[in-house]
Amino acid sequence: MDANSAAWSQVPRFAGLYTFKKSASTSKAKNSGDKATEDASEQLKPSKASAGVELKMREMKMTTDPPPRYTPLGLNHKTVSAVGEHDDQDSSSGLSSPPPQLKEDESEEEVSDLELEEKKATGASGKQADKGEVQPVLVKVIGFGTATQQVAVPGVRIHQSQSASGSVVYHTNLRELLPAVVENHSPMKAITGGRFMRRGLVQNSDDDEPASYMDVGSVDQHMKKAKIRSLEFGPAELLDVKPTTEGFYTADIFFDPGSAALAAKPAPEPPVAQAAAVTKLTGSGSDKPLEIAQARANENPFNNAEAMDAFHAFLRQTAEVQLETYPRATANDMQEALLQYNAYKGVLKIFKPWNAKKGYDVPMSSKSFAGQHFTLRQIQDAIKVPTSSVNLLVKYFEMERLRETPEALAWFKSGGVDNQDKYNSMAPADWKKELNANKEKADRKAEKKAERKERAEQKHRKRYREESSSEGSREGSESEPDGQRDRKGKGRGRPEEEEEL
Repeated sequence: MDANSAAWSQVPRFAGLYTFKKSASTSKAKNSGDKATEDASEQLKPSKASAGVELKMREMKMTTDPPPRYTPLGLNHKTVSAVGEHDDQDSSSGLSSPPPQLKEDESEEEVSDLELEEKKATGASGKQADKGEVQPVLVKVIGFGTATQQVAVPGVRIHQSQSASGSVVYHTNLRELLPAVVENHSPMKAITGGRFMRRGLVQNSDDDEPASYMDVGSVDQHMKKAKIRSLEFGPAELLDVKPTTEGFYTADIFFDPGSAALAAKPAPEPPVAQAAAVTKLTGSGSDKPLEIAQARANENPFNNAEAMDAFHAFLRQTAEVQLETYPRATANDMQEALLQYNAYKGVLKIFKPWNAKKGYDVPMSSKSFAGQHFTLRQIQDAIKVPTSSVNLLVKYFEMERLRETPEALAWFKSGGVDNQDKYNSMAPADWKKELNANKEKADRKAEKKAERKERAEQKHRKRYREESSSEGSREGSESEPDGQRDRKGKGRGRPEEEEEL
């Protein structure tokens, strides 16, 4: 092919293979000596003046390198592995600084116990939860034995919240309060079967109806700190307390000793210990809240069973009740239930003028127990009627159900005279069955009546809308000018000339 190069170079197809460009650069290739000479000449030239941000940073002696970062060591801190432990490390690199810690590593640092407690105490809303303050509480135990006792509790946690109306409410937890009450009142420890009660969460709207209560455990349960099912319901375990100007709080709790109170009477304390417990109050700010609460508890006039019995005898005498002749309700027939219901209502009617806040007050004009406060439960204890029996009687004769059975209502109002052949010997179960059936029938009838009334009102509203729309159209046509009505008439009727003829 070299022999025929001249011929092939003339062929246009292969001419490009034999065309050579001359180099545009005529300078010789540089060597290391030339490079060193150029570097030396560049160093002799004056440096360019710095400008802009770089100049400012140099004037302020600020470096452009990022500041050093320091990370405290902890239990979860990741240490730098030695060179050579990993295959991807270059063993020939010599000494090297450890890699910088990334931000993700900071989240793995050890969290202190204080931070954990703060996180637990902070709710979902981000606000600090109310941990409560330990304060002394004077607990009024209503119905202990047969009278009210006051127990001074050195301190329980008091929590603060805000009601729907915006007022401040104070409350404490019964799981903490009731064991403290038992611990600070030795006679109560012997009545292990006695049960605590609190006011029901929902009260009756009728003032004549007895208040409702909720069982919150026995003395034995609170001494052993056992699980109490009623307190598992959240609102039931919180009891409202009221602050006083003396620096302590007050609370009311109810107590039913049951049959154990007869066998375990409160033992009198030794005279020496009783004398040592007496605290003289100066009335100044130096008096301690707990000492004030203890002094209030010692002022309770019913400090023994004899005084309690005397007060109950006073209540029976006021109500003219004889225990021997007082009617007792049984499950036999409705006549006995009606007799005790009327007798119980008669007793309450006698004490109605003594009504006071949360109970009754003996008038100051009374020769005995003047000004003494007592509750409905103490009236029931005085006449020996259990609260469960009272609640059952009240349910038998609910006026809302009696109205739907006219014959039973007449029997009730006549005191068992009218329709006595039917109802006097009727069993309580049959009584409830009849009244409930009539009440359900009346409710269904009332629902149908309400539906008919609603349909009639709908028809009336529809007719009213139709009449209103038709009257509006007539008024619109009457309000048009005469010329417009004439023009409309001309279009619909005969020509004007024909009408004139």
